[in-house]
Amino acid sequence: MTLTLSLPPELEQYLIQEAQQQGLSVETYVVQLIQKSIFMTQQEQVKDFADRFRKFYYSRLLLCKKCHDILLNYFNSSQPEISLVSDMNPLNYHPFSGSYFRESYVLSCSLIDSLSSLEIKLKSPETKEKGNETRFTSFLLTIFKEEENRNYLDSVSIPFLSIEIDNLFKNVLKNIEKEFNKRKKENKDEEDKKEKLVNLINQLSEKFKCAIKEKWLSDSSSINRTYTYDDSKNPEDNRSHPVHKDPKIDYCMELLEKIWLDITGENIKNDNCLYKNFINSEFGKLKKEFEKYRYCNLIYKKYRCAFIHEYKPDKNTTFFNLKNDGISIRFYGDKPYIDIGFGLLLDAIEKGTERIYGLILKKDLEQLKDIWTNL
Repeated sequence: MTLTLSLPPELEQYLIQEAQQQGLSVETYVVQLIQKSIFMTQQEQVKDFADRFRKFYYSRLLLCKKCHDILLNYFNSSQPEISLVSDMNPLNYHPFSGSYFRESYVLSCSLIDSLSSLEIKLKSPETKEKGNETRFTSFLLTIFKEEENRNYLDSVSIPFLSIEIDNLFKNVLKNIEKEFNKRKKENKDEEDKKEKLVNLINQLSEKFKCAIKEKWLSDSSSINRTYTYDDSKNPEDNRSHPVHKDPKIDYCMELLEKIWLDITGENIKNDNCLYKNFINSEFGKLKKEFEKYRYCNLIYKKYRCAFIHEYKPDKNTTFFNLKNDGISIRFYGDKPYIDIGFGLLLDAIEKGTERIYGLILKKDLEQLKDIWTNL
């Protein structure tokens, strides 16, 4: 392509001088100027898009915060007046009977969900999107990775895991039944092995449950008993659980394997016929099951799924923790209930927005067009 330019004498002289100073021909220097101009225009468009993206999410974040502040004012007032919520229609709105109380949670969970989806597209557009739970939990762990005070998000909630242990090991027993039903067709002498393995799994289940309860649940105390009814009759019904003391998945697996070796010995561990391969497979499945009880996964299940799909919290949640930005577990009777601080969700939106903003700036205009077209 040949382009002829008619320039004023002074501009032509300026271009000649600049080209000479850089040791370039005038033609090469002019081409570089045009390329730079086009590139800067594309960068400006990307920056403009990133700014508009951030403004959109921050406007929703501010809406969540506004609902949050209004509700806090309501709860902190000894004699709540309608003026505290006068900017929300209808004027006779009441936090416990109206929908705004839930909408702030629905909106916050949906914002985190959408940000987690955008991260996948921006980081690897060609990669098939992960499952919703994996995507959501990975996003939470990523944005809070550098915060030591939130390392509990990757920890296993022992209270919720402990009440499901029997069911988890029932699945192992079902798999034993299936495995031996296959083997019976080939070998009639497998019944003794089956009974032995079933007995070992039952021992493993009971000892593992006792071990985690003894080590972690024993730290539960009667502090923070916010509800006073029935306290005189059942003072232990309202116990808090030290979330920050819960273990990571690797520790749970180490404990499981240690107990298994204690009750079986090295001979079973080194058995290449059935026990070793079968147990390795079942332990791998249990590790995936343990992931479902991490706190980031509980946020997904008890809040994200519950609020977005059912417009209400899960039945295993307590009151709305409006004042804090952490996670708390309380027992009522023998059942644990989880409470996610609303501040945690707000912080996730803000940090997530900044993360996506940074990822957008790293893309060129054509990449952004392709990504947003395929969303």
